[in-house]
Amino acid sequence: VSDKTGTLTKGKLKLITMAIGNVKYGDNANSSSIIEDVKLDDDLKSNTDPMFLRMFQALSICHSLNIDEHQNIYGSSSDEIAIVEALKKLGWKFYFPRSSQNREYNIKSPQGDYSYEIIKVNKFDRDRMRMSVIARINNEIFCFMKGASEKIIEKCTQS
Repeated sequence: VSDKTGTLTKGKLKLITMAIGNVKYGDNANSSSIIEDVKLDDDLKSNTDPMFLRMFQALSICHSLNIDEHQNIYGSSSDEIAIVEALKKLGWKFYFPRSSQNREYNIKSPQGDYSYEIIKVNKFDRDRMRMSVIARINNEIFCFMKGASEKIIEKCTQS
């Protein structure tokens, strides 16, 4: 999420660039953002690398937003809204449960459709400086985490 598109003047963030592995998308000679990046568009349709696919699952799952059946986004986190707005522009559609009894969420994406269940959410707080979501996707359990890079790296390198 980048601050250079008018957060101070317009109060809105926009996802400009991202890196997955050694590949950078957006904000390059061919595109000014990930939305216009032809390589990303091609990779979304053809890249089968599990880490590439997991990155987008993490972006689509690890947030505290609500999205209604008309794809309107509700929440107070401008960085999460920027990420989910970018995913919507790239072709994602979010379908949340209509009742608190149903915990299965559905997502349609250029990479294929998937369902997931939220097992646990550890909300962002200033002490932890990160948020994490534990989710079940196709009977596999994942912990998706986001936050301050130094805190994430610290958790990933602890033995």
